[in-house]
Amino acid sequence: MSKASSQTSVTESPTYRSLALGALLQQLEAGRLHTVLDFGAALEGNLKFWSPYASRICFEDFYRTWEELGFPRPADGSFDASTLRDLFSFNRNDRFDVILTWDLFNYMEPEHTQAIAGFLSRYCGAGAMLFALLSSAPSIPLHPNRFRILNQEQVLYEKVGSGSRPCPRYQPRDVARMMPGFHVVNSFLLRHGVQEYLFLRQEEPNAVPV
Repeated sequence: MSKASSQTSVTESPTYRSLALGALLQQLEAGRLHTVLDFGAALEGNLKFWSPYASRICFEDFYRTWEELGFPRPADGSFDASTLRDLFSFNRNDRFDVILTWDLFNYMEPEHTQAIAGFLSRYCGAGAMLFALLSSAPSIPLHPNRFRILNQEQVLYEKVGSGSRPCPRYQPRDVARMMPGFHVVNSFLLRHGVQEYLFLRQEEPNAVPV
């Protein structure tokens, strides 16, 4: 899924060393091609980066899709399976080894992150890894950044549009509660106030997708 966004202005592009990305690559099984789910825009550079590691890459620009649909929420205030199913384009039988959520969870309520994590866990095989960035800064850009992978250690952050919003500043104990089906295997606090997390899919790898 790659839908055009009205927020086309991209500014400020600092590059940071990503410790979690390096840790993720080290844990990939040598000689095997993996399936990757990227929650960002379908960027050519990211596709090229993953090509030596992946047999299939699925781009789901989730936040843009959610935004374009008016940030739908069921009446009871939680995501259900049918709502999430409508927000993703991958197939019911897909299984992912690597999921990149980038900074998406900074822009969601805890209950929505919890629902998404639980939903995604059903599409993961044993040992699947999920990569996420959470900010501890007082504010974050109004919209999620766009991330370009430059190499195995460096990621370029592109700010999309202008403006800022308060950051939820989730603590590690919050993160643990928000990620059913996964547990933290690596956590790195970067100098610019971003905490990188690498999660591993817990047991029950054969859960039936919804």
